[in-house]
Amino acid sequence: MSDLQNAEKLFLEKILKMESGYCFGFTNASFARLFQDELKINIYDDRFSGFGDSKANRMRSFWAQATNKGVAKLLNYLFTNWDIYNSDTTNANLPTKAFDIVYRLDPSLRKSTSSPSIVYDVITLNELNQKFQELTAMSNLQSRGFAFERFLTELFECFNLDPRSSFKLTGEQIDGSFICDGNTYLVEAKWHESMIGSRELYSFYSQIEAKTKWARGLFISLSGFSKDGLEAFAKGRSTNMIGMDGQDLYFILQGEISLPEVIRLKTRKAAEEGTFFVPVFDISRRI
Repeated sequence: MSDLQNAEKLFLEKILKMESGYCFGFTNASFARLFQDELKINIYDDRFSGFGDSKANRMRSFWAQATNKGVAKLLNYLFTNWDIYNSDTTNANLPTKAFDIVYRLDPSLRKSTSSPSIVYDVITLNELNQKFQELTAMSNLQSRGFAFERFLTELFECFNLDPRSSFKLTGEQIDGSFICDGNTYLVEAKWHESMIGSRELYSFYSQIEAKTKWARGLFISLSGFSKDGLEAFAKGRSTNMIGMDGQDLYFILQGEISLPEVIRLKTRKAAEEGTFFVPVFDISRRI
């Protein structure tokens, strides 16, 4: 049983918008997935119905039954991804007190939890935008490929995503890895004239599956993904990878949205709907 104080509960209920029985903008399905994915529990089990059946009441029941570490882990996830789950633009900034509660419940999280806001060098981002414009003007495909390799390394470094020492070019394909929110993502990047279809998606999916169970993937295709390819890839399979196209990259380089936020938005969409690729323009309130 957690030792959340009454004042802390009232504060949490306010910022999580629980007054009317809801919790943020969660549907019943997405609320269930939140607890299953983060804590491996069924929040709709009868044991969490003691206060009532609404999402807010089940959250209150969870607070009453879970350990301090369990409550802290869930809150830490929600607050770290505040910019994704909070739909109230008039209350966009997360109060400092929110993480103070997390740290009181589980002091060990203080070292591993970073601010939900991403700090990056605006000057470096502007320089990367200029480099990308120069890349698009290059006619020699091999030279452009190696330049693209260096560009991606610098892009992920700009957002402190700890890329592997270098993205490696193999033929027309660039491979690498990075870390976002503690998760390791394998990267495949291609700059083809035509859109990527199901064959390339299946191939990358198999590469990820051959690694570890917790590996994820990011497929960057500057030319985008074909509709037929996306539909074929989606049939009869879950996805452990997300896609990013040239338009997504454009918004990042223009400073409209950060690369980590793009990854979070797309990862959430994939978790909720099993969707490999949705343009960030369609799922972000910032653009």
